[in-house]
Amino acid sequence: MNPVELEYTCKAEDDLDSIFFYIAQNSIPNALRYLDKMRSTIENLLVTPYMGVDCRTKGIDRDCRILVCDNYLVFYQFDEANDKIKILRILGFGYNVGQPTSSFRAELAETRNPGDDRNCWMKTGRS
Repeated sequence: MNPVELEYTCKAEDDLDSIFFYIAQNSIPNALRYLDKMRSTIENLLVTPYMGVDCRTKGIDRDCRILVCDNYLVFYQFDEANDKIKILRILGFGYNVGQPTSSFRAELAETRNPGDDRNCWMKTGRS
């Protein structure tokens, strides 16, 4: 098996920023520790890319997987042919992903062909 590369979409990076700023309101050191812990958990996917649950088993009609990280759900795709894991979104448990009217479905669909021209694909390396 080739080394696996990990990438974050712009929305996933924005999600991490939001998590950081939410926690940092009370403690910047705690926010930094929490994000380090979260990134470490996500980087476990480099070794075991199928450790998350298939989205379809949770009623989300999308080719992705879900990794639980404390109070957050990490939505990602593993492209086995190209040895890439793409982190799509990182959402709190309270985010309503299952409702047909949920904006989540539209937001997740946008990650198929990102129209965001920001240079924000963060690559964290290979296993």
